Amino acid sequence: MTQLAMVELWQGDWAACRRTAASMQGTAEQVHGPYILAMSKTVSGYAMVASGEKEEGLELLRAAAAWLESTQIGLTLSWNQSCLAEALALCSRADEAKEHARRSLERAEERDLLGEVAAYRALGLAEACGRGTWSSAEAFFESALRAADRKGSARDAAVTRLRAATVAVRFGELESASRWIEGVAAQFAEMKMTSYLVEARAVAAPLAAIASSQN
Repeated sequence: MTQLAMVELWQGDWAACRRTAASMQGTAEQVHGPYILAMSKTVSGYAMVASGEKEEGLELLRAAAAWLESTQIGLTLSWNQSCLAEALALCSRADEAKEHARRSLERAEERDLLGEVAAYRALGLAEACGRGTWSSAEAFFESALRAADRKGSARDAAVTRLRAATVAVRFGELESASRWIEGVAAQFAEMKMTSYLVEARAVAAPLAAIASSQN
């Protein structure tokens, strides 16, 4: 069930994530499984943030990461930390996002690589809500893209390109945004990642309109 929840999270199916997380919580209570409970909090917390329930979602993510860190159960700690970091960055909590992204990357140095791509993405996103620059943000997104390529993850690469394009728009770097978002919507459509597809189209459409008006 934990693997199903993670797949649903990667897919961006937030409603399914929350249903599976609720089932995981029930299982955890029946078998007294704190690890399952922590994983359910990570999945449901990120899904809640993505669905607009930011504060409650962040609290669940923080609780999961804190418990896993305190118990030294490091099976997926880089992933739990990176989920928290990316959610914090999406909520414009730059300093806290950077802290958890760095913790995730420390785990990656110990060969716990599951959260590496998202951790770099979180650092890129944090640049846009802190005092960063497009140049520094893009460097983090390029690191995320290289990590995604090493994993052979088309999903991670597409999400990274979407986040980079979004940040480029915030910095007014429209040419860079167009370069990063190119082809991303088609990739999401092929992977049936509907929520990300909607986001990608929302970023790409005005950029295409601006480009068209300049021709």
